[in-house]
Amino acid sequence: MTFGKTIKLFLIDGEPNGRLTCELSNWTGKAYKIPRIKIKDSTDREDLKNPGVYFLFGKNEEGKDQVYVGEADIAEMEAFMENIKILVSTLGHKVLEEKREPKTSHQRKKTTFYIKAARGADASGEPSSDGFVVFKDSRATLDTVQSMTPNFKRLRDQLIENGTLKETKEYYLFTEDYVFSSPSTAAAIVMGRNANGLNEWKMKDGSTLRNFEGF
Repeated sequence: MTFGKTIKLFLIDGEPNGRLTCELSNWTGKAYKIPRIKIKDSTDREDLKNPGVYFLFGKNEEGKDQVYVGEADIAEMEAFMENIKILVSTLGHKVLEEKREPKTSHQRKKTTFYIKAARGADASGEPSSDGFVVFKDSRATLDTVQSMTPNFKRLRDQLIENGTLKETKEYYLFTEDYVFSSPSTAAAIVMGRNANGLNEWKMKDGSTLRNFEGF
């Protein structure tokens, strides 16, 4: 069972784009968010001289989020990991979060949707707070129709280039869970054409995502 949590933010510089601290109620840990250009301004802060773990956030050449963890091995932080995830996520970084939101196997069966369509499309996924997650090992069509929106084509090409979609003889395979901004974007990438995700994503009993979300 999950419970509500209180998180306290303090703007060190008095501005939202400057340095800030983030504290979780009933936990002694504290997170600091320091923009790169403010690191030098922070060397004289006594509170930053205590033992801790630091995360350097950025993006790789393919535009994917990446993070470097310094000062301690992740295995030694197991007892604090859940609280660290909450604070880091609150500060806007999702790299420590699982793409699939926590659910029991019974709950997941009730929220998993499928697309099985022409040209090899055979995918599964679920709604998430960030959009729609297409699960690893889902299959997308090899080709796209001419009328597909250019933005969808560009996104599809990016996913192929960065290895999220791996080409086989009959389809593209998702090599990892991937979060799309909406069910329709997810459906379009899987099916190789423009699609309304609320209608295309269906549960095993045939009910649509539109039915599930009450639209």
